[in-house]
Amino acid sequence: MSPEREEYDAVVVGTGPGGATVAHELARKSRRVLMLEWGRNEPITGGMLQTFRELGRPGRSLLVTYGLLATVRAITAGGCSVYFYGTATEPPHEMFDRHGVDLRTWVGEARSELPIAPLGEDLIGPRARSIMSSARSLGFDWNPIDKFVRQDRCRSGGWLDFYAAPSVGAKWNAREFVQDAAENGATLETGARVRRVLHSGGQATGVEYTRGSEVRTVRAGTVILSAGGIGTPVVLRSSGIGSAGRDFFFDPMI
Repeated sequence: MSPEREEYDAVVVGTGPGGATVAHELARKSRRVLMLEWGRNEPITGGMLQTFRELGRPGRSLLVTYGLLATVRAITAGGCSVYFYGTATEPPHEMFDRHGVDLRTWVGEARSELPIAPLGEDLIGPRARSIMSSARSLGFDWNPIDKFVRQDRCRSGGWLDFYAAPSVGAKWNAREFVQDAAENGATLETGARVRRVLHSGGQATGVEYTRGSEVRTVRAGTVILSAGGIGTPVVLRSSGIGSAGRDFFFDPMI
């Protein structure tokens, strides 16, 4: 086991949209940041081998619960944002308002920084057009929804190839923030599977993780645990919070 040393101001566990955003903001403020990512950071090809390795490996990215429900998560730098369909849905503001949390300013900042807009009509495929026409004829308010897409980089012909989109930079994904953080001095360590959060006196002080067969620890003033809806509860349970994730369900596709 490596010695415990406080070398960083913050350790960010996971490089999906949450972790990558925090790392990118902290690095821009000249904080010493370590990003720990279980997956790889190899170039996005859109190929089936890479997709299977990052999205379809049983017991790692493909999980079956109760023998019925298959849950998919992306184990790669950028997390599921590399493979998502680019839908940009605002948080349920009214729900957060009831808890005294106002996210509108942050949503506005995200909209100003990221490529968020409804898909243009030239990118809506024939089947979606048929659904839109039918819905409108029945009186429903059917309109294109916001997407994280640079539409000027999309292929013509009325459809968007979502396998090719990440590799040509058409669809935004969190790797852009990972790269930005690294360019501003943050460190990215891939192949790092975080096992538990280290804590003392009720405060998080670092993390323990494995890389290959080696067990490592790192100390930091702040720990940001952003390992996804599946990974985060697992780490929290290993850290002593046994109720994390109990009775919680989410649909990763919607």
